[in-house]
Amino acid sequence: MTALSQRPVKVMVVEDSSDLRRSYQVIIDATPGLTCVAAVGSAKAAICELREHETDVVLLDLELPGMSGSECLPSLRAQRDAPPEVVVVTLHDEPEWIYPALEAGATGYLVKPVSPAELTAAIFAVHAGDSPMSGPIARMVLGSFQRQRSNERELAALSRREREVLELLAEGQAQKEIGDRLGISVRTVGAHLQRIYRKLHVHSATAAAKKLLGGRP
Repeated sequence: MTALSQRPVKVMVVEDSSDLRRSYQVIIDATPGLTCVAAVGSAKAAICELREHETDVVLLDLELPGMSGSECLPSLRAQRDAPPEVVVVTLHDEPEWIYPALEAGATGYLVKPVSPAELTAAIFAVHAGDSPMSGPIARMVLGSFQRQRSNERELAALSRREREVLELLAEGQAQKEIGDRLGISVRTVGAHLQRIYRKLHVHSATAAAKKLLGGRP
């Protein structure tokens, strides 16, 4: 949908800073093709308001009183048959904030400060089916995806027994425990591990386990 569409995109703002909340609301209502249906300061209020207002897009801060944005995301996405798209607008650009939000259902991620043009463009983009993200966030997510694909190719090169050894290693079992579990000697376990390390291009058990588990840096 564009700003020329007849039906405006209905937006809810969830931001605990009253100044930012009012600012976003003004920007949205001043933009042709957008309308702000609610502006609230907590996740609990957002869930309640979403029951009352048809909403296309939610702008969601992550640091909220009582319940974080990531914690409330599943509830926001489950409110209606056609759930709203959620664009996170936050100060945080660290992986420990980004990935939980995306995994919980966010379809966009912007890092403050956000210009009015960037904010409104993200709303239109996510409503049209895109996933708007600040440049550094997009590069981080793309890099994570590429590493995961690389991990999958390397893991596919493991033999069935090597995969068994690696899975037990990732569970935290020592080499002797792995040997007892599989009915092989500790020396054989060690030989399997050396081949695993070569195929996965790592030098430690921890690094190998992270590749199996899709670990992020």
